[in-house]
Amino acid sequence: MTVDTDADETLARHAAEHHGVFRGAHARMAGLTERQIERRILDLRWLRLYRDVYRLHGAPATWEGDLLAACWAGGFRAVASHRSAAELHQMPGRKREFVEIVCPRWRRSHAERVIAHETKRLDRIDITVVDGITATTPVRTLFDLCSVYRDGMVEIIFEHGLRRGLFAECEVASIVKRLSRPGRPGGPVLRGLLARRDPSRRPTESEMETVLVQVLRAAGLPAPVVQHEIWVGGELVARVDAAYPAERIAIEYDSDEFHTGRAAVRRDRGRRHRLLASGWITVDVGPTELRNRSAQVCSAIANALRERRRAA
Repeated sequence: MTVDTDADETLARHAAEHHGVFRGAHARMAGLTERQIERRILDLRWLRLYRDVYRLHGAPATWEGDLLAACWAGGFRAVASHRSAAELHQMPGRKREFVEIVCPRWRRSHAERVIAHETKRLDRIDITVVDGITATTPVRTLFDLCSVYRDGMVEIIFEHGLRRGLFAECEVASIVKRLSRPGRPGGPVLRGLLARRDPSRRPTESEMETVLVQVLRAAGLPAPVVQHEIWVGGELVARVDAAYPAERIAIEYDSDEFHTGRAAVRRDRGRRHRLLASGWITVDVGPTELRNRSAQVCSAIANALRERRRAA
């Protein structure tokens, strides 16, 4: 076996472990000279993605490989960020249509398919590795996403992260204190979320439940208790998506995913009968109501609150 062949096999193994891409530094470490590297590029055995970043000819192009290559091209401390980091962490707001990184400095001559954010503040505590790709941590990703999404979407991402344990409220408060400065929307947006949220309440259990809370708040209704447990005679009857316990009003988000089939229908009907017998009324809300008839839903809930308070 020649030295060239041995080096090519080493690089092939390395590329296979790194989404099909490698750097010129890896080739040199494998024993190839600059002349041998250039020959492989001219022979089309390697595809040059960026300066000193390559893909083996025939290796499938993947989003992960493109993202890793962009991080390498970005130089020292360039990492996947924003919507690409959200994709790696499987957070709402993730996108695969492009690759997005953050780095101290990005050479403008690089490919247009890369969205590069420049920053002077990327601490070691903000960096992690996912599937072999260096990326911002979930809480830093949340902070950065405030610059590309509106407040409502940021709240959905925030609740999702709390629900999955990607970060805690104290970590969000810490990064706000550490990174806030004029021109960075992450500080005021997340500070507002933290100030508005009762730290003792549970996170919502889905994106649409978060939207439900947002719709009620926008209508001027009081904040409900989410994931409220209803006990009757020492027995748990139901855990509803949102509730006004003092008025005994339960709000259920009807997702087709969990409310289809005869068994599910019988279960839901039996639970509603027990709630009604215990003095609770339920308001069912589906995706169509939230998107198209949220005013009617909020009006119905407001009327129910007034009636219950009047009768008290």
